[in-house]
Amino acid sequence: MTRSLCDNHRMKRKPPVIHTIMALFLIVTLAACGGGSSSPTPTPQPQVTPTPGGIDIPRGERPSGSFSGLSQRLLFDRCRVTIPLTWTSFGNQTGVTPTGANFTINGGSIPTDVAWERAVQLVASQATRRGVGEMIRGDDWVYAKLANDRGFTYRVRFGDRFCDVAVLGTGPASGDEVSAWPAIINSIELEPSEP
Repeated sequence: MTRSLCDNHRMKRKPPVIHTIMALFLIVTLAACGGGSSSPTPTPQPQVTPTPGGIDIPRGERPSGSFSGLSQRLLFDRCRVTIPLTWTSFGNQTGVTPTGANFTINGGSIPTDVAWERAVQLVASQATRRGVGEMIRGDDWVYAKLANDRGFTYRVRFGDRFCDVAVLGTGPASGDEVSAWPAIINSIELEPSEP
């Protein structure tokens, strides 16, 4: 069976259903946009509020102390931290204390106040999940000590950078370890960037 030229012509003139749907979609979209309006109004950006519904952390005094024994200085992510000589650093921002607790030293960029508040809330929520014993903060630092002396996290902001030290054990730390925590906190410094 052969088709006539007239039959082929009729088949080509029928628009496929998909083309009709696409044309209707385009018309509806352009109509919703208002066509070519000459006075564009910017889309309002939502305002980000720091930690809405976050954990309320009381303000207090920064823990401070000094070392009574030998110590070692570590530098990771531009964060300089002093720890007791009896602690073992693995050279990769992690290590272990004499009682077997793990410690980490981290640092990085924290460019805005909103980012800082999120970083503070992260410390608070992690400590709360692990069983917080004490939590205090200042404008540029937050300290969370776990119940039963199982560890702590201290995060501090230096302009657009942060440093933190965390110790996490499965059981209570020794009295010597716990007494070193304020000295460790007091030792944290930001290494100046090279020009």
